[in-house]
Amino acid sequence: LHGEIAYIPLDLWITDSGLILGPRVLYVSGFVFILIILFITLGYKELYLTTFDPAFATAIGISTVLWHYLLMAAVSLTTVASFESVGAILVVALMIAPPATAYLLTESFPKMLLITAILGVIISVAGYFLAAYLDGSIAGAMSSVAGLLFVLAFLFSPSEGIVFSKAQHKEIKTNG
Repeated sequence: LHGEIAYIPLDLWITDSGLILGPRVLYVSGFVFILIILFITLGYKELYLTTFDPAFATAIGISTVLWHYLLMAAVSLTTVASFESVGAILVVALMIAPPATAYLLTESFPKMLLITAILGVIISVAGYFLAAYLDGSIAGAMSSVAGLLFVLAFLFSPSEGIVFSKAQHKEIKTNG
């Protein structure tokens, strides 16, 4: 529960013969990553339909309840596997901020998945360098970068942003 990303290199997988195979959580996370990619790839259509149009999915015979629980199981598996390695703060920040930010930037589900993945990488890299620069917590810095990117999207999103909404309202009042 109290994982720390900086300690990952210290938790090594060492065989009985003394062979060091690298960080143990790398293998756990890699296995979970492969499972989640397979789940999304194989169940993309069902996930898409049950998430965005459950009535239609039910009408064509897809069990929305089953896919809901499969999705919750995938989220739970990812969360549990991540807590040990990176800690609660970073798990919550990276599970909420990138998808919420991507949601503000596009309405296309495939683009949302891609933007979420790209944002995760940007948050990780920028947060790490911010933590190194400030000599502070890596999880805290990554969470701060995630929050900053969300606020920027919240303010400047082309369709959902506060700045553009106010500008459009002002333009309608002056032209209307």
